[in-house]
This record gives sequence, structure tokens and C-alpha cells, in this order.
Amino acid sequence: MKILVTDTNTEITSILKDGLNDHEVEISSTLDSDNLPNFDCVIIQSMSDNCDTPEDLNQKIQKTYNTLSSCVEAGVKKVVMISTLSLMQNYKESYTVTEKWKSTPSTQLDMLSSHLSEVIFKEFARTFSFQKILLRIGFPLTNSEAEASENKSVLSKTELINSINKIIALNFNEKYEIIHIQNKNESQRFLTNKFEDLSDLSEEQDQSFYTPIERKS
Repeated sequence: MKILVTDTNTEITSILKDGLNDHEVEISSTLDSDNLPNFDCVIIQSMSDNCDTPEDLNQKIQKTYNTLSSCVEAGVKKVVMISTLSLMQNYKESYTVTEKWKSTPSTQLDMLSSHLSEVIFKEFARTFSFQKILLRIGFPLTNSEAEASENKSVLSKTELINSINKIIALNFNEKYEIIHIQNKNESQRFLTNKFEDLSDLSEEQDQSFYTPIERKS
């Protein structure tokens, strides 16, 4: 499968470049309108690698809009936006936070960057027909499963790659899907039931996708 990752200088991009070995991955911040239809999936990121000023924020939001516009014009069938569960961290840890809960961004510019990118993605999803998956990932990213067992909201790089591979392989319908992932541990902060239910599916399922029943634990 041909995959385009549109952000060039982020930690997540480096992880994807090294980890998606079964796919043909291209990293480019410049979208070639002639070449874009050749990609099966485009991966974009809500987080900005540099968002220190209002101008940085404005440039990031413009880039998100322009990238999605180009994908729609080129007829790209699947777009995955990688965002962060940091947008949900202002809820009390005792709350059962699922994909149906609204994000609670802080006023920090990097968090606003993620939040506003999600808003733009959702509006495109409402208007245009393509597979659109918003993947909110745990934080911080760690190098090993051992490190991941010591944090309530952590995501290991291995788990990130495994999750992206599963989402790429599945044939989603054109609903706007939000999926949360983090490493499983006894004290994990965010529920990942929806993704776990997706993991039971295969790319040969009779229906293209289904919405898992929400569970409390």
C-alpha cells in the first residue's frame, strides 16, 4: 500500500517511516496534485512540530485545511489524522472518558493547534466522502513496553505502529471515526475498547465497518 505522511520533522513521522515496513511510505510536506491520487492513504498530524506564536498556529491551521482540500480534490480514499489524548486530560482521572466525550484543550498554542486541526478535519468529514479516522494517541510516547507499564496514559512506539497498521488494513466506511489508543495496563487512564473491538475484525469482514458497543470498563 502506498502511504503519504505529510509532516516531515516530527517524532511520529520518524516512527512511521521506520515502522511501516510492509508499506511504501513517502514523507513530504509538499503535495503534488498529479501524484497525490496514487496514494492509498494519507496520514496527517494535528500536532505542530513548532507552535510558539500565533503566526505558527495560523500556519498550521492553514496547512491542515490545504492538505485536506488537496486530498479531497485528488480523490484520496482514506485519511488518518493522528492527534493526542492530551486534549482529554483535563477530565478527572476517575471519569470514564471515551471517544464520545468532547476534547478539553488548554490555551497553550500547541494544544490549540491539535484541537483546531481536529475541528477542521471533522468539518471536512461532514462534507466530503472518504474514509476519515481521527486517531487520538496516548502520551508520552515511549521506546519500550516496560516503560509503558509505568504510566497511566502512555503509548509505546511499537503499539503505535501496530495500531496504525491495523487501521490502514481495515476498510472503513465513510463515517467520521474517532479512535483512542494507549497501552493496556492496570491503571490505564483512557478506555480503548473501541480499538480493541476493531482488532477482532479482519479486512475480509462481510461489512466494511461497524461501530462497537461502548462499554464502561
